[in-house]
Amino acid sequence: MRPTIAAGKYYESDPTLLKKQIEGCYEGDRGPGALPLSKLTSHAKGILAPSSPYKTAGMAAAWAYKVIAESPKPDVFIIIGKGPSCTTMQGFLTPFETVRTDQELIKGLTAKGTITISDDAFSLDKSIEVQLPFLQHA
Repeated sequence: MRPTIAAGKYYESDPTLLKKQIEGCYEGDRGPGALPLSKLTSHAKGILAPSSPYKTAGMAAAWAYKVIAESPKPDVFIIIGKGPSCTTMQGFLTPFETVRTDQELIKGLTAKGTITISDDAFSLDKSIEVQLPFLQHA
């Protein structure tokens, strides 16, 4: 399991405070408004969300994750970070709960040579981890 490296720095480490922080990003002056919002009938194809601390970019992230919150939930989310084209088989610990990786999808992608597995690439990179609490909240 990959431990969190962004909690307490990029976002709150306590689950209750993190929930309030994310809700504040939605409900803030420049946020999209409180959830739940209207429900869409089609899946979101993708979003662009910042990987910066929630204090500085949380409201921008809330606009992106608003689309996810309004859309029917797919079985899998693919998060593309800022690093090399690799993945990890490890789940990600967050203050809310563990986020599992899709083992079969990863095996299929690595078998085709599309990506490689590299736990080291994720040891210091926060770009994917920072997305997870917003995704879990949506």
